[in-house]
Amino acid sequence: MRPIVVLVLGAALALAACGDESDPVEEIVDEVVQPVVTAVQDGLAGIDDAGGIACEAERAALQTALEAKQLLDGEAEVTEEALVPDFLREPSQRWDIVDGQIVPAPGSPCA
Repeated sequence: MRPIVVLVLGAALALAACGDESDPVEEIVDEVVQPVVTAVQDGLAGIDDAGGIACEAERAALQTALEAKQLLDGEAEVTEEALVPDFLREPSQRWDIVDGQIVPAPGSPCA
């Protein structure tokens, strides 16, 4: 982080020495610092969204496996363990099947 601050301050001083009437610090903030701040904020928002996306994807995979097992084997009640390894690689850490319904697992971030 320090090299960026030094670079920004150095550029501000260089522009100030040119005799330009505009505020060089303000220009640097607008042209350099603000886009970086926006990119960081967008990246942090993406991290927050990742958990929700993972929950949705894992639930969809579990739902598809459940429906496939029911259709292929004619079983109405399917346990999560019955889906492994033919329909799922491993049991879901985020979701459970309870009474034929997909519900968040205890302690799951998907609750």
